[in-house]
Amino acid sequence: MNITPSTNKTTVSSSGDIACTPYDVESLLNTIESLFQKDIHVNEPRLIKDKMHELKGDLLTMNSNIPVHSLVGQINQVLVTQSPDTLLERWSSLRDSTREVLSQLQKNFRIPSNTYAIAIDDSKVSRS
Repeated sequence: MNITPSTNKTTVSSSGDIACTPYDVESLLNTIESLFQKDIHVNEPRLIKDKMHELKGDLLTMNSNIPVHSLVGQINQVLVTQSPDTLLERWSSLRDSTREVLSQLQKNFRIPSNTYAIAIDDSKVSRS
């Protein structure tokens, strides 16, 4: 998003580089899981909530046709949770649900027809 000071106009780029991939989401899940394993949800719950906002954004910008509304609802439940024990329970449910969606994406992936690939071994190519 760019804001130009002279006109105060906001422009949003809709190029593909802002979309998240399932790999990005899986990586963030692993990061959040490591925070829970270090008991950050007890000592610094604000950090967990920041990561939940990041996860929500990643899911909403993920380039897929699978609806993520239920995951967003689960994230919202995590965001309003105060008890560390309840937070851990809700995270476990959210993590499992998100991984299920990612697995479904992987199962549904199909290479479009008329798509061809060539594998090239470039290990012997000289680079100057």
